[in-house]
Amino acid sequence: MTVLALVVVALSLWFAFRDVSMLAVGQLLAAAGPQLLWVPLPFVLGQLIDTRAVGLLFERMGAAPPFLRRFGAQAAGEATTLALPMGFLVGESLRPWLLAAGDQTRLASSIAAVSGRKALLIMGEGAWILLALLLAPAAAFELSRQLLGGPWLIALSVLLGTVLIGVGVSMVCFLGGGHVASQLFARLASAVPLRFRARVERTETYFTRTDAQLAQVFAAPRRQLLVPALSYLSIWLLEGLEVWLILHLLHVEVPLTTVFYIEAMVASCRSLLPLTPAGLGVQDAGYVACFTALGIPGALGVGAAFCLAKRTREFGWCLLGTACWLLARRSNQRAARARARLAPTSLRSSPVA
Repeated sequence: MTVLALVVVALSLWFAFRDVSMLAVGQLLAAAGPQLLWVPLPFVLGQLIDTRAVGLLFERMGAAPPFLRRFGAQAAGEATTLALPMGFLVGESLRPWLLAAGDQTRLASSIAAVSGRKALLIMGEGAWILLALLLAPAAAFELSRQLLGGPWLIALSVLLGTVLIGVGVSMVCFLGGGHVASQLFARLASAVPLRFRARVERTETYFTRTDAQLAQVFAAPRRQLLVPALSYLSIWLLEGLEVWLILHLLHVEVPLTTVFYIEAMVASCRSLLPLTPAGLGVQDAGYVACFTALGIPGALGVGAAFCLAKRTREFGWCLLGTACWLLARRSNQRAARARARLAPTSLRSSPVA
């Protein structure tokens, strides 16, 4: 898979930028200068909103983990998603472990909160695609005509937005039913070899506890999910604002509503084709194709400078996320050793109690 991802990246980047003038790219970046330091601001604000929204989901089950732990899990999970082929699989699995801080008793609530986050994030993306289309119908039609020769991109936007909202709503209903983890446990217990079955059966309480926590996250009144749902919609809007900001700093003026639609389409391609890290190659070619279709002067050089600025921000976040993961790992190991030291004491004191 890694080799295939590298091939896709290499071919996409070569087809997109084989004729680019590095002198023009350097001039664009030099003209922007130190103002490019503002580029990470929308993304960082989005991550802080995401951290707060996860806290709201935890509060439906009880007390939320400390903000710094939630932010560390968010940074590490997002960095993993950006850095690895099919990184969302690793990132979404890493978040609950970091949120639980290695404590098995907290793992069920962490899984439930992360599941709620994913459902609302998917619904937010679908709503964002439809909103972007509604705000910029003329730009959407022009892009569709230039790229596909007809209104097919508009039809695809409506279909994709509707499907994503439907998937998110289905996740809310399905995961909130209180039986998903139990059914998974039953299938797991019947599938493992007989000699391992006793060991698996001892974990049943973790599965039933997860079902209970999922039911609490998605339980009525579901109108209380409106605030975190709007939070995830705002995160997608901030993704579009980042694109507009980079173009503005490169002295390329494109209407904000048009930029929203471009980012909605490119981000959707990145989500649907997650083979390469952060959509590397595929995403970059998508931006260049959109800039060219809109008739932006020097679209190829603008696209290259834009992608360098955006990828630099992503690389910086990967470094921060790696540091958060290492710190959390060390903290979890210390906490596990402390619990191991306390366990014998608890056992000895239990008869007295």
